[in-house]
Amino acid sequence: MTLFWFILLIVFIIIVILGSLLFRQVRWRKHYETEMNRMERMAQEIRPTARIEENLAAVLRILSSMHEAPNYAAYVLDKRSQRYILKATLHPFDKFSNTGPSYSGLAVDSREKYLPPMVLEADATRASVQVIYEGEVPLLSMQTEGKLVLFRIGPVYRVAKPIRMEMRKFLHQYSKLIEDVVALETARLQQEIASLGEDAVKKVARLSTDESSALELIVQSFTGFSGYCGGAFFRAAENEEQAVIAVGALRGLRSRLKQDQELQDMLKTWIEGRPYCFIGRQSQEFYQLPGYLTVSDVGAVLIVQIPQQGILLICFGADLDNKNALRPNESQIQLLVDQMVQISSFSSLHRRLGRSYSYMLWNLSNMVDDFNPYTVGYSEMMARYSLVVGKRMGMTEEELRDLALAAHLSNIGVIGLNMELLSKEGVFNDAEYESIKLHVQIGASMILIASGNERAAQYVLYHHERIDGLGFPEGLKGEDIPLGARIIHVIQVFLAKINGRAWRTPLSFEKALETLQQAAGTQLDGRVVNAFVDWWKERAQMPEVNNRTLAPCYELCCTPKHICQACPVYQSAAPRCWEVGNHLCKAHGRECKTCFVRTEFLYRNKEFVH
Repeated sequence: MTLFWFILLIVFIIIVILGSLLFRQVRWRKHYETEMNRMERMAQEIRPTARIEENLAAVLRILSSMHEAPNYAAYVLDKRSQRYILKATLHPFDKFSNTGPSYSGLAVDSREKYLPPMVLEADATRASVQVIYEGEVPLLSMQTEGKLVLFRIGPVYRVAKPIRMEMRKFLHQYSKLIEDVVALETARLQQEIASLGEDAVKKVARLSTDESSALELIVQSFTGFSGYCGGAFFRAAENEEQAVIAVGALRGLRSRLKQDQELQDMLKTWIEGRPYCFIGRQSQEFYQLPGYLTVSDVGAVLIVQIPQQGILLICFGADLDNKNALRPNESQIQLLVDQMVQISSFSSLHRRLGRSYSYMLWNLSNMVDDFNPYTVGYSEMMARYSLVVGKRMGMTEEELRDLALAAHLSNIGVIGLNMELLSKEGVFNDAEYESIKLHVQIGASMILIASGNERAAQYVLYHHERIDGLGFPEGLKGEDIPLGARIIHVIQVFLAKINGRAWRTPLSFEKALETLQQAAGTQLDGRVVNAFVDWWKERAQMPEVNNRTLAPCYELCCTPKHICQACPVYQSAAPRCWEVGNHLCKAHGRECKTCFVRTEFLYRNKEFVH
C-alpha cells in the first residue's frame, strides 16, 4: 500500500513538472510571437524617410497595444533650449485621433480633463519607466536611453509590474532605432532650413542685381497675381544694353520680342500721348498683336509708358473675364511707373558697379596666378580655351560672355582658403581635400555678389561635377551639369596635365589629349572633349603652321606682357621659340623640353618619341 502511494506521488510530481514545462513553453512561444510581431511592426511602420511625427505616432500605436490609456504623447528634446517639444499624440478612444502636435484634435473623453502640454522641462523628466504625477493626474513616463525622446501615457491609475518590465525591455531594444530615426530626420530638416535660408539670400541678391527678377516682382505685386501671365520691358532706343527684359510666360520669347521692331513701333503708337493703354480681346488692336503672343493664352495686355526709360508690357491670361478686366487707376499706374524708374536707375548703377567688381576680381585672379611661376597665365588660358570650345558648341554671345568670366574666375574662390594649403606639395589628406573643395562655393558666391551674374556663378559652382555623378558639390550627372561648367572642367583638366609644378613634370601634349579622351563619358563630357580635340587638329592642318609652332608661345601660354617684353622670343620672328637663346621660360614655370608648345609641334611633325 505504501508503495502504491509512493508511485502515485512520483507520477503526480512528474505530471506537475511536465505541466510546468509545457506552460512555460506555451508562455515562451507566446512571448516569442509577441516579440516577433512587434519587431515586424516596427520594421513596417518605422521608415527613415518619414517625418518625425509619423514615426513617433507609429511608436505610440505599438505602446498602445502594450497598455491601454486615453492619451499617448511623444516628445523630442530640443538640445538648444533643453526642453522637450511635443511631436506626436494618439487618442485611441477618440473618433478622430491625431498624430501631430496641433491641439485641433486633442479633445479627450468627457470624463478626462488631461491634455499633454506642448513643452516639458528636461530636468523634470526621469530616465526610468515609472508613474509620475502632473498635478493630480497619474502618468506613465518613459524615456529612450539617450534621453532624446520622451513618452507619456495617461492617465494611468495602475500599471502591472510585468507591463513595466515589458516596456523597459521594449525601450532597451528599440531606443537606438527610435533615436537614430529622429536624429536623421532632424538633420534633414536642419539641412532643408539651411537650404531655404541660402535660397532666400540668393533670391534677395538676385532682386538687387538682376533687373528681370526685380521686374517680375514689381509686375506680380502690381497685378496681385490675378490673371498675370508675363511681362516685357522695352528699353528706350538710346539704351541698347539689355534692350528687352522678359519675365513670366514671355521669358522664352525674349529673343523674338527683341527682334520684333514692328511690335515695338506698334506699342509706341498705341501709348503715344497717354500714360497707359489697356487692350482686351474686345479691342480691335488686340488682334494686331503678333501671333506668338496671342497663341500664348494672352487675353489682355496693359501697356505703360515709363518716362525716359521705355515701355512696359504686362500680359494677362485668356481666362481673364473681360467684363471685370483690370482697370488700373491713375495712382496705381503712377506707383508702378515710379517703381520702374527707381529699379531701372538702380540697375544701371549696379551694372556699372558690377563691371567694376568683375574687373577687380579678374585682376585679382591674374595677380594670384602671377605670384606663382607655375600658374602664370593660367586664368587667361582658362578663358581663351573655354571660349574656343564654347563657340564650337554653339553657345550664344551672352553665354560665351558668361563662360569667359566664369572660366577666368573658376579658381577665384581659393583666395578664401588657407594659402599654405594652396602651396602644399603632393597629395591632400582627407581634411585638406574637403577644405579645397569649398573653393567652388566661395567663388560662385563672390561672382554672384559682385556682378549678380547667376549663370556665370552656376558655371563656377558646378565645374567640378562629373558626367557619372561622382563629382562635387552636388553630385550632378550628365546633362544636369550646365554646359559652361562641363567646358570649364575639360579645359581645367587639360591645363592641369600640361602645366607642371615644382614636384611634378607636365605631361606631353599628346598624353594630355589622351587623358581627356580616356576620361570622356565618366569624368568629362565626351562631346566637349571631342570639340576641344578637333579644334587642335584643325589648327594643326593649317598650311601657315607647317614647320613652326601653332602660334607664338606667349600667345598659346597667355604669358603676361610684363614677362614677354623682357624675353628675346617676344622680339624674334623665329618659327620655333625653343631655338631662341636666353629665353625666359622658367619665369613662368616652363622648360622647353616639356613645354606643351614644343611637344605639340613634335607630335604634329611625327618626331615625338613615345
